Amino acid sequence: MYREIRKTTEKYTKNLDIVTLFGTFILLTLLLMPIVSSFTSVGTGFIRFTSIYADMTLAELLLLFSVSIISIALISIFLSGLISIVKLQETLDHVTYSKVMSTFKKYVTKIFLYLTIVTALSIAVGTTMTYLNAPADLIHIAILIIWLLFIFTPQVAVIENFGVLGSMKDALKFIRMYPIALVGYIGLGVIMMVILVFLEALLGQYFIWEHKLVSLILVSLIVLPILQIFATELYLKRYPLSGL
Repeated sequence: MYREIRKTTEKYTKNLDIVTLFGTFILLTLLLMPIVSSFTSVGTGFIRFTSIYADMTLAELLLLFSVSIISIALISIFLSGLISIVKLQETLDHVTYSKVMSTFKKYVTKIFLYLTIVTALSIAVGTTMTYLNAPADLIHIAILIIWLLFIFTPQVAVIENFGVLGSMKDALKFIRMYPIALVGYIGLGVIMMVILVFLEALLGQYFIWEHKLVSLILVSLIVLPILQIFATELYLKRYPLSGL
C-alpha cells in the first residue's frame, strides 16, 4: 500500500497543472449544489428521496434533473482525465498518447453512463427503503455500499476499455480478488475527510463563510484528485509486471 501512496503523490505533483485543470470540473459541480440545496441532505450528498414525490413541483424536478445531468457530465470528464493520465504514464510502452486522446470521448461517455446507472439504482433503492420506513442512516449506508461495490468501474472502463456493464461486472470481480484495495481506498478517503473537517472547523472560528469556499477548493483540487489517482494505482496492482 505504501508504494501506491508514493506513486500517487508522485503522479499528483508531477501533473499538478493537468490535475488542477480537471479538478475545476469538480469545483464547478460543487458550485452547482446550492441551486438544489433544498433537495439534498447536507453532509451526505444523498437525495432526499421523499421530496421527489412529496414536495417538488415539476419545475423543481426539472431543475434537479438538469443539474444532475450537468454534474454527472462534469464528473465524467474529471474521472476520465485523471485515470487517462495514470494510464498514459504507467503503460506508455503499450498505449500511445494519440490513442488515449482519440478514445477520451469514449471514456467520458462510458463513465457518464456508469454514473447514471448507479445514480438511478441509488434513487430506486433509497426511494423503496424510504417508503418501507427504513431509518435514514440505514438508507445512506445502503447507498454507500452500492457506490463502493462499483467504485473501481471508471478505472476498468478506461484501462481495460470494456463496455459499461462489463466494466461494472469486472469492478466487482476486482474487489473480490483484491479486497485490500477497497479497504485502502476507504481508509485514505476517511483520513483525508477527517483532516478536511478539522481544517474547516478551525477556519470557521475566524471566517464567516470563506472557510466553506476553502473546503470546496481543497476537495476539488486535492482530495478527490488524489483519491482517484490512488484508486487507479490500486487497480494497477492487478498487473504487478506492467512496469509499475
